[in-house]
Amino acid sequence: MKKLVVFLSIVVGLFVVLIVLAYLNLNTIVEQGIKKIGPKITKTSVNLTRAKISLFSGQGELYNFAVGNPKGFTSPYLFKVKKLDIALKPMSLFKHTIVIDKIYIYSPYIAYEYRKNKNNLTVFQKNIQGETQPKAHMKTRPQNTAKKQKHIFIKELIIKNAQVEVLLPELGIKKKQVVVKEIRLKNLGGKGKSTKQIIAEITKAILDKVIPGVSPVLGQLKSGLKDVQSKLKGNLQELKQGTLDQEKVKSQVKGLKEQFKGLLPKK
Repeated sequence: MKKLVVFLSIVVGLFVVLIVLAYLNLNTIVEQGIKKIGPKITKTSVNLTRAKISLFSGQGELYNFAVGNPKGFTSPYLFKVKKLDIALKPMSLFKHTIVIDKIYIYSPYIAYEYRKNKNNLTVFQKNIQGETQPKAHMKTRPQNTAKKQKHIFIKELIIKNAQVEVLLPELGIKKKQVVVKEIRLKNLGGKGKSTKQIIAEITKAILDKVIPGVSPVLGQLKSGLKDVQSKLKGNLQELKQGTLDQEKVKSQVKGLKEQFKGLLPKK
């Protein structure tokens, strides 16, 4: 009887150890996967402080998840959030298709930076899509590794109350806030779709929501800049003719400040 008790104690002890190891490895797999694979796909920095996911329920959180901006843009981050909730099927991490039931992101920061006739979100999307397109001068070879490639299937992705910061550094305009109330996507990825395609699809959905909110800001700028250009031409003509009035210029400057009020950065 005593031997049986000892044996059972050892078995239970080993079972507990295995559970702890499995739990630690699950979080490590998620953390390391995001940190190592992320930059290869996005061509930007990808950071994650910690992953905390239950081995049994698959419920968990990812902390301080951040994606860097593409090269050529001033803002350090394109996307960042303090915490996002995730629900996945834990055992699917060890199968061909990783199944994520739900990703819920609340109040993330998104940077929309426009410079040199392009914006960072579109460049980010093109960088990812470019990686999925075979180069014209290269001959396509049979993908022997296709069977080994893991797929991800996301049943539902919800982004709520996204804080979009509009940056136009070339015009000295920054921190114009636009709020996107909700982005909801279903059935992303799965067999036949790569992780790159999923990220590109999510980025497009964000763009589709962000652009309408940003357009009034850009429209106001475009209209204002045309007005500035027109007044400058008029002033140059008057300057050549020697009839330029200083009071008129002061009035114009005051009017322009009022026109761009709310777009110009606060001191």
